[in-house]
Amino acid sequence: MESKLNLEYKITKEDWLSGYDLYFNLFTKKTTYIKAAIFVVPLILFIEQVIRDPKFTVGWVCIAACVMMIVSAFISNKLERKNIANALDAIKDDIYILNLFDDRLTVKTIVNESPENLEYDENGELKPLPEIPESVCEFSEKTLKVYETEKIIGLFSRRGSFFIPKAGLDENELNVVTSTLKEAVGSKYFEK
Repeated sequence: MESKLNLEYKITKEDWLSGYDLYFNLFTKKTTYIKAAIFVVPLILFIEQVIRDPKFTVGWVCIAACVMMIVSAFISNKLERKNIANALDAIKDDIYILNLFDDRLTVKTIVNESPENLEYDENGELKPLPEIPESVCEFSEKTLKVYETEKIIGLFSRRGSFFIPKAGLDENELNVVTSTLKEAVGSKYFEK
């Protein structure tokens, strides 16, 4: 089958983080609130116990543990985003080649051979950069959902996430991508 669209693009750090934020808001935010809520009930019960008996040492320890768990539920996501932002500096100049078909899309990553990405062996000779396998997103996958925002088109499934920056597309290319995806996934295409 022939590709409907072959596109070479770069994705900015801001677009990657926009995709991460979209993923977080759609799939992780609810879980974060549930994790925090699970510790609110025991927190209230332990506060009640400590009010009744301030010498209830185990109650104080449990209050501290519940507060730590509630705070960690929210902080862990902030730290994850910060770590992702730092890691994106290493791939900022990578090039992506997208091939769009009626039933799937493939993305090939071309690693930039800038000096900070190069490695040398013990003899001081340049090691070849590892080949990154082509990523494939099958449109028939049951868990696939597509979200179009102002900046990106995000494809999310259990197998992975794909972000297509709209800034790298001309109007015709954007129409081909959106119409193909809408036709392929139907009611699982959302515009935000």
